[in-house]
Amino acid sequence: MTEISEDEAQALRDVAGATEDQVSSLVLERNFSQPRRLSAERLQRINQVVGASLQDISTKLAAPLRSFFKFHVGSVSEVNAHDLFAETKSPFVIICLDIGGSIGWIVWEEAAATATLEQILAGELDPEEEIEPRHLSPSETQVLGQLLGDLVAPIGKCMGLDIKIDSIAQDEEELKTLRDQGPDADTRRLMLHLVFEGPGGNSDLRLYLPGIEEDSDDQSTLTRTVPNHLDTVKMEMRALLGQVEIPLRDLLTMEVGDVIPLGIEVGGKVNFLVEDRPVAICDWGQVGGSLALKITQLQMDNQ
Repeated sequence: MTEISEDEAQALRDVAGATEDQVSSLVLERNFSQPRRLSAERLQRINQVVGASLQDISTKLAAPLRSFFKFHVGSVSEVNAHDLFAETKSPFVIICLDIGGSIGWIVWEEAAATATLEQILAGELDPEEEIEPRHLSPSETQVLGQLLGDLVAPIGKCMGLDIKIDSIAQDEEELKTLRDQGPDADTRRLMLHLVFEGPGGNSDLRLYLPGIEEDSDDQSTLTRTVPNHLDTVKMEMRALLGQVEIPLRDLLTMEVGDVIPLGIEVGGKVNFLVEDRPVAICDWGQVGGSLALKITQLQMDNQ
């Protein structure tokens, strides 16, 4: 589908007479060029299961950290890791994970990782001291690997994954990416965003984990399954915003500035078609200045 400009989107809203309030309800953006197979319910359950394990993890890590610091879940989502590190520049702290032979990662803010190591190795930090990120020594990376191993192992266990620390990369040459697993590597990753209320203040740890699938109960609710080799087959998707019939004489006299009512009420439903087959009914809204659709009803049972 061809993207429309902000001016075109605004013109459509103006023609329909929509107010800002009527289109201010934003639709969550989803890029269909990126694979996504986990339901919202599955992501919510992962959020709850991981969240429930973090209290015990925080308690266990209190000893090496010399104090109690809290972890909590910021968000859980599914991402495409194909170009995850395309714009990453050193110095950085990226922990490469081994999950059943597949690659995963932990991305942590350099300053936060350094402050945490200072806390472990030197004791309580001066709250007024500003910790600058720096290249970690081999002994420091070993300590960091042990700490994060104690973090991710129980998280993996509660999700049925065996997560092990593979290496810690601080520059591009050390970083293991999907290129190391060949062109057929699965690019899907569960992104688990943890907030660590640790030394030096709050920081973000983002875990990118492979091998997360729907629960068996969830899979039974799917209308159909698609073989992996068909994942990249492209289908034409169209939204029918409205239609109108006009006499040929009026069509031939059309001029710039003419208004054509589309026959759909403001706030009305929009038909969504795949390969000219109606598959859903949608509400329309906006994302980032572009028109967008939110599916409210599926009509795929007999397609």
